[in-house]
Amino acid sequence: MSDKPSYEELEQRVKELEKEAFEYKRSEEKLHFLQKVFDTTTMGITVTDVEGKIVYVNPADAKMHGYTREELMGEEVRTFAPSDSWRPMALEEMKKIINLSRESINIRKDGSIFSVYLMSNVVNDISGTPVGLVTTCHDITERKRREDALKQSKLEWDQSFD
Repeated sequence: MSDKPSYEELEQRVKELEKEAFEYKRSEEKLHFLQKVFDTTTMGITVTDVEGKIVYVNPADAKMHGYTREELMGEEVRTFAPSDSWRPMALEEMKKIINLSRESINIRKDGSIFSVYLMSNVVNDISGTPVGLVTTCHDITERKRREDALKQSKLEWDQSFD
């Protein structure tokens, strides 16, 4: 009895490998498509691991904060937060995150601060274990300026008629 595979077995294995190669190519194309989606959106997007290290940042978020993407990869996400407002997040706390939205203050590379609207969601692996966070960031500095101007106008109006 020979240990060599038969022609039919080899043919079957070739078909399996061709199918795997096709599926791999499709997955690669999907990944490329998603990369382009995230890279071209104007909303800042940052993905961190569970320790808070940046594993992905899109060009909009890097530019908003005054960095290049390369400068941010592997850095701690607290790079964006003033030191008095950042706190680490425990894994158990991370597991509970669903559409965590908030207004905050972020800091640019040059040290200037600006108002942001952040929304975070936990990223789980296939078994449901948290592996990171994805956070979108929108610069709301202009909106905050308009709100402050409106409040000031209202205050002046009220004072002039009291």
